[in-house]
Amino acid sequence: MPDDPLHELLLALCGALPKRDPPLMVVGGYGLVLRARYQRTASRQHPSTPWVRSTDDLDLLLGLELLASSDGAARLAGAIRQLGFIEHVPRMCFRRERTPGTPAVGIDLMAPDPDRTRFPTLRVDANRVKAAVRGTVHGRRTEGAHLVLEAPQRVTLGQGRAEVHLPTLFGFVVLKVLAYRDAVHATDAAVRARQGTHAADLLVLCAGAEREEFDAACAAMHRHRHDPAIQEVRRVISAHFGAADASGTTSALAAVRESGGPMDVVDRMRALEVLGYLERAGRTADNGNDLGIRGKAGPGAGGG
Repeated sequence: MPDDPLHELLLALCGALPKRDPPLMVVGGYGLVLRARYQRTASRQHPSTPWVRSTDDLDLLLGLELLASSDGAARLAGAIRQLGFIEHVPRMCFRRERTPGTPAVGIDLMAPDPDRTRFPTLRVDANRVKAAVRGTVHGRRTEGAHLVLEAPQRVTLGQGRAEVHLPTLFGFVVLKVLAYRDAVHATDAAVRARQGTHAADLLVLCAGAEREEFDAACAAMHRHRHDPAIQEVRRVISAHFGAADASGTTSALAAVRESGGPMDVVDRMRALEVLGYLERAGRTADNGNDLGIRGKAGPGAGGG
């Protein structure tokens, strides 16, 4: 992909890993970029994505199989070093200067909390999941990540040279809602300043949701409604994205305007409608048939 250093970086990282390990999962801003590209090239109807921001970071959600394998984590760490990255946060965040005068390219590694009965060799502390092989890589403990790894979307890169996983709509929503919450409550000013970015990502994501994946996301919210992460996602959506003038909504629109991206009233209302249905799906006591997601009440009804 021309003029896309993250694409080439991702191809190099995928090529370094053992074929038997599950593909890397790309999340964060670049995951949304890949998702938008996939939507544009897929041979099916979908709403147009209103805007996708640029990014210089590659956020990877590592599978526990890779962290627990005898050589997967070591090969990933070796590839990151060979590509000229240095540790910004030991074992977990890496940075490389692209060219003089341009922003650094970053790799940030994340991981779900492991099931210690299945992965007894993984080490966990307050903030990290540490690979079984010492001196390799760590993943930042990420709330809700165990749900995100469920049933990922497969995408090929470089004309079939590599395959990566992307979260589904449900997975992206879980990650972005919780990232927004963390930014709102952060004491670090740089982290707190990103709340608008996370909120904007969330609205753009939901405005461009396809009907099929929307139905699947509602079903996943209902299926996992007793999970503490989903209960927290519901709370944040209700408190911060429950109306056009809610704090998350206004923060998102300010971030979109600052970046020069368009989001009209239709996109905004569609995104809030999708979030409202997802929040309701996470608290309904039956199988979700009362949500109206397959009838006129669902977003995009009538071909919108």
